[in-house]
Amino acid sequence: MRRYNDRGHDGGRKGSAAFWIFVAILAFPTLFYPFFGGTFRYQVGTVVDAVLTKAGQVLFVLGVLLLIWGVFSLLCHGGLKALRPMIIGFLLIVLAGYMINPGFFAFTSHGDTTPKGYY
Repeated sequence: MRRYNDRGHDGGRKGSAAFWIFVAILAFPTLFYPFFGGTFRYQVGTVVDAVLTKAGQVLFVLGVLLLIWGVFSLLCHGGLKALRPMIIGFLLIVLAGYMINPGFFAFTSHGDTTPKGYY
């Protein structure tokens, strides 16, 4: 059975777990990056590129489906309720375009195209 002092501490442990986690987070890049940092950077960039491309493809398909649904709803029922899925579908398609190929939309940022693998 542990005995606690007047502050509620048992006095058995001097260091904090958060401190040692912080030290580990600092020690990992210090020891890892000088040897493997260059290739690790490109591997992380490749994984992020693949994840963003797949997510962009899913958003593109959902955006097209919503856009088609909105057009059919506008033609069949009319009214302003059909504009909501059309606007959401259009915004999903634009977001998917940014996720699939960010450099393609460089005209919106007035800059050059984004190099591949740079996020």
